[in-house]
Amino acid sequence: MLHISIVGTGNVAFHLAQAIADCKTLKLVEVVGRNPDVQGFPVSCSTSFNHISETDLILIAVADKAIANVVEQIPISFQGTVAHTAASVAMSTLGRFENRGVFYPLQTFSKTKALSWNKLPVFLESNTNQAQKHLESLAQNLQAQLYSASSEQRLKLHLAAVFSCNFVNALFASAEEILNTENVPFDVLKPLIYETVDKAFSLTPKKAQTGPALRNDQTTMQNHVQALTDAELRNLYQKLSELIQNQHGIL
Repeated sequence: MLHISIVGTGNVAFHLAQAIADCKTLKLVEVVGRNPDVQGFPVSCSTSFNHISETDLILIAVADKAIANVVEQIPISFQGTVAHTAASVAMSTLGRFENRGVFYPLQTFSKTKALSWNKLPVFLESNTNQAQKHLESLAQNLQAQLYSASSEQRLKLHLAAVFSCNFVNALFASAEEILNTENVPFDVLKPLIYETVDKAFSLTPKKAQTGPALRNDQTTMQNHVQALTDAELRNLYQKLSELIQNQHGIL
């Protein structure tokens, strides 16, 4: 049985802790974080390692900028595996440990939304057989889908994820604000959003593209720009329209 300690109390740490605690073939030893009073974790949180000698794998699931500081607080004598969950931080950040790696789950995490690890893509990187074995064991026990990725590849994966998740969700928020001005609920867009994603999967994103920019419908595009009262959104509309037209060789 793999014994695991988690450093961090944010969204990724929360979901990892829940999944590990629910798995009969894994043991969650402890959760270490700055705030010992954080709620919702399956074990009590502490501000320091109290059971590090019982741990095979330490997972650092904190903000990217905090990883280096956490690394300095883990005893260099630790003989298990130390791994972080960040996409944009190189494995070399953990260079003071003999067995090190990266366990990067490609997903968006929120504490208020339940999540399944089944078939979730997880990208691994390691420097020793022990580290690889520990990370593979964790992923397999969570029934995740395993992939290998270098630090350079993970950076590009994260970049693609930001475009396909974070930026898209920001556009959803803008769409909701536009509808709110006319007292129209966001729910009316759900069938359109579902169909857009389904077509992107079944065709390809490029083949699934539709809309006034693709048709080069200048009249409609000008009407849309004039209807936007926010200068930032007007500029964004024009830039995204140019992007679509460039992708399809219209400009």
